[in-house]
Amino acid sequence: MKFRILLSLLLAATILACSDDDNQVRQPSPEDGRETLVPFSFTISVVNQEGKSLLDGLNPLNASEISMQYRGRTYPVLDLSTYHTAEGEKRFYGLGLYFDRRSNMHLLMVGEWDGEKTYTNETFTLSWPDGSQDVFRFSYAYRYLEEEKRTEVSTSYFLNDEPHDGLDFTITK
Repeated sequence: MKFRILLSLLLAATILACSDDDNQVRQPSPEDGRETLVPFSFTISVVNQEGKSLLDGLNPLNASEISMQYRGRTYPVLDLSTYHTAEGEKRFYGLGLYFDRRSNMHLLMVGEWDGEKTYTNETFTLSWPDGSQDVFRFSYAYRYLEEEKRTEVSTSYFLNDEPHDGLDFTITK
């Protein structure tokens, strides 16, 4: 009996000790005006001159030969339909291929980045099987304005040094 009580107390202490506030999603609070900003990622469709997806199985571009370079590291394409995050890992980081039901085509996803951090002139490069490359650059600034009790986010996105609106890109090959 004493063993069961001791075991129960030990289990309760272990569960409480494993609480990690950094892994908790901060809920928006009406009192402080803060919004919870979700992680963000880039979505990239790759099409031919006729607008047909080059990432679908019947088309010529071999997705396994695409890679991404970011901060000195090379990321291969992962098939996100079979990708599972490791226990405790909150997000996917890197380059992934998935089927998008809205567009009815395969897309590349690059990311994810924390929506509550600031990124200045971050650059990642996609390398294609034909040897060509596309360079993506972005800045994302998050800040909470304490006096105004509101969150402010400013962004800028570029593809091959050309300004771009938003996180969805189309590359024509």
